[in-house]
Formats: sequence, C-alpha cells, structure tokens
Amino acid sequence: MIHRLILLGLACWLLAAAPAHAAQAVIALPQGREVVDMRWLDRDTLVLVEREAGELQISLVDAGGAELMEMELPRSLERAGGDPELFRLALSPLGNSLAVVERNASLLSASRLSAYRISREEISAVSTYRMPMEFWPDKLCWDEAGNNLFMSMRPYLQTKQKSSLGMFRMADSSFVALLEREKLDLVEQLAFLPGSGELAVLCSAYEGAYPRNPMLVLVNPAGNRTRVVHADASQGRLQLLDNGDLLLRTEAGRSSTWMMHAGDDSLQLLEGKGLPAWDCQVSRDGSWLAGMSGKGLLLQDADASTAYDSGIASALFRFNFDGSRLAVLEEGNAMLHLMEPGNIVLDD
Repeated sequence: MIHRLILLGLACWLLAAAPAHAAQAVIALPQGREVVDMRWLDRDTLVLVEREAGELQISLVDAGGAELMEMELPRSLERAGGDPELFRLALSPLGNSLAVVERNASLLSASRLSAYRISREEISAVSTYRMPMEFWPDKLCWDEAGNNLFMSMRPYLQTKQKSSLGMFRMADSSFVALLEREKLDLVEQLAFLPGSGELAVLCSAYEGAYPRNPMLVLVNPAGNRTRVVHADASQGRLQLLDNGDLLLRTEAGRSSTWMMHAGDDSLQLLEGKGLPAWDCQVSRDGSWLAGMSGKGLLLQDADASTAYDSGIASALFRFNFDGSRLAVLEEGNAMLHLMEPGNIVLDD
C-alpha cells in the first residue's frame, strides 16, 4: 500500500541561468528526516531512505509528476532507523534491494541480516539470516543488480574470526566467506565495480603484513583472486560514480585524486581542477557531469560546451539510468531538486 502525499504548491518549475538556464522541479520533503541514501529505481522513480527519531522511512518520488509517495514498511523494518552503529543500511545501486544488518551491542551475540526488495508497488521481506557469531559485519555494498551483498568484518574485534570478507546471496539466502584475514584485513571501504564484477577494497593489511599503509586491492569474488592497484593510499577514500567509474582520494604528501574507468584495471591521476573531480557524479552514458563549484552544484555536458551553475549546496546528487534526470538533495533544508540536463538551453 502506498500513502500518497499530494504536494500542492510544493512542486514548481523554476528557471535559472548563467551561462545557461534549465527547468527543475522542487519538492519539499518532510521536516526532521535524515536522508541516508537515494537511488533511481527506474527512469522516473527515485527511492529515498530516511531516518527519523529512531524509525526508518522509505519514500518514492515520481519525478514526472513531482509527487512524493510514502511506502508502507514491513514490521521488521520499522525500527531499523535506530543507532547507525547498531543498524547498518545498504541500498543497492538500482534502488531495488535494501539490506539491514542489526548488530547487537554485545560481541557475544550474533548479528542479523534482513534483505528486502523494493518496487513501485511494495517493499517485501525476502530473507532474514543469522550471521555467524565470529563475523561481525562492518562495511556493506551491493552488486549492481542488488542480488549479492558484500560485507567486511569489523577490525580488531574477533581474534577467532578467520574471514575478513563475506558475501550474502539473495537467491538462496546463504552466506559465503570470500577471503581469510591472512590474505586481506583491516578493511576501511568497499565498492563493487559493475564494469568488471570485482570488489574494490581499501585495506591496511595484505598477505600477512599489517598494519601497514592503506592500499587499494581488487578482489574477484568468483575466484577470490586479488591484486594491488595502488600501494600507498594514505588516508584514502573511495567513491563509486553513477557510471561505474571509481575515484580514489589519497593524502600521501599532497592531496591527489585517481580514477579507474569502468571495466579498466588501472588508475589514472586526475590533473587540474575541472570535472570530473572528487565528490562529482557522471551520468551512466557519460554525457553529463555534476560536481560542486564555489557557488554550488555545477552541471555540464561532457565537452563542457553547456554549463549550468545551480547555486545549490549539496552533498548527495544522483543521475538516473539514461542521464535524463538528476536528483539533488539541498544541504541545510528538506528540499529535493529534480533537474533535466537535456533541457538546459544556452543563453543568447
């Protein structure tokens, strides 16, 4: 069942300019909620995962009609908006799967993993799995299709734990250990690379040597093969873009941003201050780029012939599948902007 909130007077079409102008719909979200993540379920439907006062809320945004629709949650999801340290959430890249890992405050209690499917009609519980006692999940990420959930173990907790990486398969609700701690450990970040089907793992222990400087390792889940692609990722951070490209930010001596294009197996150093850059997004077809400038969110096409400075401060913005829409969550208030890059018009 869907509770529709008709936003009379809250959705409007605006015009902005310099050096171009673009139409955008603006939707006021309910006050007091924290947007944890948002993903496009299809070309015109955006999934919002929100927390409020210890409760979870999932809403759909119909971009075509600028309409917000609150979903009815399974009972098991209602309290999943509690302490982020005890409830780990992961929304799949296609917005069709949600994982909730409930970690007990005591390390002597097993964690519980619940997996859900999201559609325009409903949110359905698919599986609840009791994790092995010795595996206390920390970082989570889905594969592209939302069928397999990858997890790392929280470091420095379980001396008896043998595995550092694991995978939960939705198809048969099973947990599979991928790598042992002697091979790879102290995982700081995970990202699934849709172009190659590999996991990008930022870790500080590799092949028995730890602790050591953080490094970026690619892991093939099918054969558990590993290879190092960046050996000195000091103070490193990962960001997976909407088009499947991977960004690595390092602070080894000076701040540097590296990019691995979807399907490639090596990193390239990004020079200059233009886009793409850290905290940017790229549409899946590569035709549009979005990133923060001094004035706010800057939207431009691939050859920079068309640019639109929105003036909106945002830390969360995502393109839909074909790049026809860009969802922008404005910082400091509950406003969601839905832009149409293809309708940007150069000013005379």
